[in-house]
Amino acid sequence: MASTRCCATASAPPPSRPNLPCALAAPELSPNAQRELQAAAVLLRATHGFLFLPLLVESERAAAAALAFLQAQLGATMYPVAWPVEVLPTSEAKPDTPSQLPALRIALLGNLDDAIAKLPPNAVLVLDASSSVRQALALEAMAYINHRREPLRAAGLRFILCWPAALRQELLAHAPDMWSMRTASPWIGEADLLLSPPAGAMPEQATSSVTTQRELSPANAQKLAQWHLHHDLKAADLSPRDAVALADALDTHGQWADAAALAEAVCHAVNHPNPTALDDWAIKVQALNVLAIARHRLGNDNGALQAARAAVDQARMLTHTNPAAFEFDFAISLNNLANRLGESGDYPGALAVAREALEIRRRLAKANPKAFEPALAICLNNLGIRLSESGDRLGALAAAHEAVEIRRRLAQANPAAFEHVLAGSLKNLALSLSETGDLPGARSAATEALRLYEQANQQHAGQYEAEIAQTRQLLDQLQAPPDRPANVL
Repeated sequence: MASTRCCATASAPPPSRPNLPCALAAPELSPNAQRELQAAAVLLRATHGFLFLPLLVESERAAAAALAFLQAQLGATMYPVAWPVEVLPTSEAKPDTPSQLPALRIALLGNLDDAIAKLPPNAVLVLDASSSVRQALALEAMAYINHRREPLRAAGLRFILCWPAALRQELLAHAPDMWSMRTASPWIGEADLLLSPPAGAMPEQATSSVTTQRELSPANAQKLAQWHLHHDLKAADLSPRDAVALADALDTHGQWADAAALAEAVCHAVNHPNPTALDDWAIKVQALNVLAIARHRLGNDNGALQAARAAVDQARMLTHTNPAAFEFDFAISLNNLANRLGESGDYPGALAVAREALEIRRRLAKANPKAFEPALAICLNNLGIRLSESGDRLGALAAAHEAVEIRRRLAQANPAAFEHVLAGSLKNLALSLSETGDLPGARSAATEALRLYEQANQQHAGQYEAEIAQTRQLLDQLQAPPDRPANVL
């Protein structure tokens, strides 16, 4: 989204939304990981000369979380080395053929020299080699840096390298002198990543009309154990319908690799359903939606978009056959596709799909408000984000207002079920108000969101700590003095 703001009379710059099209969002970190990174941040802040900090990470998500945490701790500019476009993490092809590597190597090392030359004062240079498609070139880059270590030391460079933990020995082999100069080497694994959405307005995910839960039930835990034992639906005594429900629960619980594997197994099991057996097709659509979300959360955005498109294609066929039975799930598939398109940077495509989903849900809610208004509010929240990405701030504000209006009415009738989602809509409304220059209105909406999250946190054993922290951060940004820019991670 463009950073230009129409708020000339505002007392402080409104906070921007996070860069949603990036491949990975940064989750919260475990206390142990935070302690390791806090110690590293102390070194980075206190060091006035050369410092080399390798971050050993088990995934791209771990790298994103570690860098976001360090940036918050340091308050310093992270200056990333630009990678050649062929090896961005959204690329599925590995650039390891002899014809590709020399040109890419020259491009990467040129980018590295350029970054070092242009590094702002007190900035930290970052080389993120956590993606599997970057590793061959990253080894070349580290060998080059190892060769240039003395000039870098003389220049007082502060340098963070995100490196796959599994390739620690390869790093040692290609850059032994640099490795010996490390000050620390924090290890951030998948187990250190906690469930938490990033700050700002985020699309609401929905996989099926089945209500999900925060933790696996004993019955689901037993089903998962059988799946781990056999990795076959029939042997694990799982019907495709049961497997989709289990995958949905696993996704909610943060076990995304298991969720993706189960969803893929369901898609294979019903790969050639009976053309007249519409229930088989509906189960496959649900499996594709779960697969799309799980792949996205695992960092496979190309695979996520492919699964989301397939879900929409098959759901559209079902809806043409029987609109009354399948329109609701069709809207779910459209909503998920809009999210995936938005994350890929296709804002016009995402907006068109989001509008189609809203049209369906508005029609359903008009016919049966009690049954379909909650889903309509989800569509409105997501449409607001899509409109904001496309530059239509007034349209985004209107969608955010309508979502709050619906959820406020639902929360008045059933506070326990809807107050926490009303808080989410209020936070989105605060962002939209800030983007149109209404900072007093934004502060009011964010304050109400914080109060509702705090109430929900007391009622649900601390499950909303992350939301509370994010909303407090938003309020801090909205109340920033004019000379202090908003610090959005």
